[in-house]
Amino acid sequence: MSLRVRSAPIAPPVAEPNSGTHYGDNASAAATLPRQVRQLLCWATKSGRRPPWRLSSDLYELGVAEILLQKTKAEDVEKVWRPLIDQYPCSSSLAVADDEALLRVIGHLGLGPQRAGRLKSMAAALAKSPGPGPVPGLGPYGSGVLALADNRNPRAPPVDGNIARVMSRYLGVSFGRGEARKKTVIRDAVATLLARRSPRRKLALVYALVDLGAAVCTPKSPNCAGCPLSRSCASAAFAEAL
Repeated sequence: MSLRVRSAPIAPPVAEPNSGTHYGDNASAAATLPRQVRQLLCWATKSGRRPPWRLSSDLYELGVAEILLQKTKAEDVEKVWRPLIDQYPCSSSLAVADDEALLRVIGHLGLGPQRAGRLKSMAAALAKSPGPGPVPGLGPYGSGVLALADNRNPRAPPVDGNIARVMSRYLGVSFGRGEARKKTVIRDAVATLLARRSPRRKLALVYALVDLGAAVCTPKSPNCAGCPLSRSCASAAFAEAL
């Protein structure tokens, strides 16, 4: 018997923007989060993406990728990431890059001076040393990814749009306004999932959530039948009950 796939309805604006509007069995879904690690990582092993920057142990190379990935598809970034690294093989070389030369490389992605500035700011910071706080140009998510890759725990769990969408649906919560990735309930849920694990294990979970959101838990047509979390997902259960 095939699983009927529906998107959960959009809830109306709420008075408490950080807690959101709840539908489905939110409490049960939240309680099961720590038990989802095995299913999530098994799915990622079989179906997760394997972009080249995830195979690199160089924080600079990973930082370059994270900046290029901002509002840009991963498959497009792959075409530019390696040529950029080849042209600027270390953070100190990118930090002092000629603006026009840099724009010629990233221009293939339609990126302009603002993204070039972020790349140079990030490179300059890494040329000194990665600090405990946000890395210039990266933001909270990218900085968190770099911290985990460096075997350090970030100040806050990395949450991007894909992760926020997966967590919102899993918990059965929607927000009338504002970005879900900035909401306390979402960040707390991700922190719960990552709790008491090594930084490298946390990074693997972060990547798994990102890939799940990109490939399965998509904005308009989520494939609940192909989701490793669907059995405990409040949104999937709510959609099935309609």
